[in-house]
Amino acid sequence: ASGNIGIGTANPSELLEVASTGATTAIEISAGEASTTTGEAKLVLRSLHSSSGTTYSRSEIASLGTAGGDSVGTLRMQQSGSDLFSTIRGPLNRDLRIDINANGDGDALVVRDLRDNSVRFKVEAGGKVGIGTSPDFPLHVSSTGTVLGLNATSGAVSQRFNENGTARFFLSTLNGSN
Repeated sequence: ASGNIGIGTANPSELLEVASTGATTAIEISAGEASTTTGEAKLVLRSLHSSSGTTYSRSEIASLGTAGGDSVGTLRMQQSGSDLFSTIRGPLNRDLRIDINANGDGDALVVRDLRDNSVRFKVEAGGKVGIGTSPDFPLHVSSTGTVLGLNATSGAVSQRFNENGTARFFLSTLNGSN
């Protein structure tokens, strides 16, 4: 009577409500055919912001597949309390998780490798950036072996250190020589 549609529920409280108690997947979107080489299953979320319907916000979750293989990438967005995070699953379970204010990281943006839960990249609210570590400095890089590699595709490789906009120290290669 309300106009709401329910699948798996007799009393839907939303325009469309899908409830599942036994299935492992409540909704599946499939695209492509056995005779094609690729397929794309896509879920598009759109919020209209004008009466004409021409101004909107759009989010998209897609899974691209190739013949003879599994889909490439999945994306899951979650919120738990004040923590917001997205998990991106790549081939061979190479998962990355992007956290905002998660796992006690304060107001930081954190990219984690879920294979070992290690922090790969972190930007703190104050602007400090850490690569391979939580930052103690404006830019803090931590790694085993080579920490920084610079490569010029032409000409000399150089670094310049400035103090209040004035160049104070240079490191440079001689063009074509050690």
